[in-house]
Parts: sequence; structure tokens; C-alpha cells
Amino acid sequence: MRIDPGFALPLAALAATAWISLGVPDAALARACFQPDESGLESHQHYRSRRDDCDVHGPAKSLDGAKPEGASAKCRDGTWSFSHTRSGTCSRHGGVERWESGGLMGPLLGAGANPHA
Repeated sequence: MRIDPGFALPLAALAATAWISLGVPDAALARACFQPDESGLESHQHYRSRRDDCDVHGPAKSLDGAKPEGASAKCRDGTWSFSHTRSGTCSRHGGVERWESGGLMGPLLGAGANPHA
């Protein structure tokens, strides 16, 4: 059986990311500080992440009902989360309905360390 290289490379990258993430604590699953375009969101509240010292946009509903860019999860109350880690995501919004692909990244070098300490 021959595997198309155009298919094999993305599949290998996906498998490697999943394999690396196994056994990694939630604190190590993070992403860089990110701010969504607030013009399409109904609320504009922020909180400070204790894990990575980032200013994070709080869960919010999108004005058009679509997934906002950078959303990491959809909460059960219909809001979108921009959380940088899985721990506590949507905790005051009924929990996570579904995780969005591309939201949280795999382990970062030095994950869990405060870059401003």
C-alpha cells in the first residue's frame, strides 16, 4: 500500500501532537496570549490568567452566533471560551460543550512557568 506524501505529513504531525500531549498535565497545555476581535462579541470582560499571566477575554456569545476566531471551547450556555488552558474552562458557564480544534496548543517549552516571574 502506497501512502500519498501530501496526506502522510499532516497525519504524522497530528499523531505526534496527540502523542506528545498524552500524560502532560493541563497546566502544560497552553497557548500564547491572544485577544479576539471584540467587535463581534456581546461582552467585553477580561480576566488575568494565573498560569501564564495573560489577559484573557472572558466567555462571551458572538453577535452572529458563529464561532469567533481564537475560541478554544464552546460552553454549555452558548458562550465561547478563549481560555488558554483546559483547567476551569467554562466552569461558570455550565461546563464545556465541545473543544474547538486549534484552540489549545500542545505543550510549550517551559510550560507552567510564569514568564514574568
